[in-house]
Amino acid sequence: MGSYTWTQFLVCPDDHYALQPSQNAMTCPVCGRCYETLNGIAGMLPQYRDETRRQYLQNYEEIARDDLAKPLEGRREVRHASLLRFIGDTRGKRVLDVGSSDAGYLGGMEADLKVALDISLPYLEAIPPESDVMRVCADAEQLPVATGFFDLVIISGVLEHVISPEALVARLHQACRPDTRVIVVVPWEEDLSVYSDMPWKFTHLRSFTSYSFSQLWHQFRIVRRQPMWPRLADPWLFRLDERLPTPLFDFLRFGYFHRGLAAVEAERRNQWSQELPRRERRLLRYYRPTFYQMELRTFAGSWIPALYDRSARLAAALTRPLRRRR
Repeated sequence: MGSYTWTQFLVCPDDHYALQPSQNAMTCPVCGRCYETLNGIAGMLPQYRDETRRQYLQNYEEIARDDLAKPLEGRREVRHASLLRFIGDTRGKRVLDVGSSDAGYLGGMEADLKVALDISLPYLEAIPPESDVMRVCADAEQLPVATGFFDLVIISGVLEHVISPEALVARLHQACRPDTRVIVVVPWEEDLSVYSDMPWKFTHLRSFTSYSFSQLWHQFRIVRRQPMWPRLADPWLFRLDERLPTPLFDFLRFGYFHRGLAAVEAERRNQWSQELPRRERRLLRYYRPTFYQMELRTFAGSWIPALYDRSARLAAALTRPLRRRR
């Protein structure tokens, strides 16, 4: 890994101005705030003025401690392996992982620079100080990173948690070069009611559909997308209710509930779930995905805006004689 200093890629989260280094600290020459580095972790959290934000920070520190004591997600390593395959080769690249938690997959990546950024200090403290990961405690909605510095930005399992994802995406749009790869993983058409009984106030605040995702990322183009992890909790039969004639659907429903097919089908779905990612691609043909992972880049420099502009100029040129005749 190359040798990097904090001030090469960190800026003030409040005004995005370059920081000046001092002993174990960095100072913003505009607002005068001082950001300390303690135990190898750069403290870049903004000053929260409202109670909701303070509760949010405390909430995710509690989640981090609980998760580190006993993982809250089963088979996390399988999802991480899928993400790493999707990302591909990162050798020689500068990588920023936003919402990194304890750098479960970032630590194993080969890159010129690896930066783990998380709002929860307990997660960052769990990353070994001797690792080749630079650790930043910051709020993703006020991303304190220099414009154009990173080659790859990873946002996996983050957008459903933040209070204002629009702020994160807008800040990211400012910070990305046209060739910066942005890897995003989000839950897809998730039932959020399951989080109402959890002991934490802030968990999954939203899920995504094609429209809501596109609305949020309208300044970015989708380079690649891949569904992940079939939602096997939902019987496949009941996805067909609007596609089949009602008499046929009723016939299948009767067999499902009154001829023992429900138990057989549930046992099979449970078996497939335990064996994932085996048969994952095949099962995604019949079951909705739990997640989507996507690679995005800004529209800047893309052929798409250029084609729209050219089409508009052509249309204007073709209609000009008609307007003159009138």
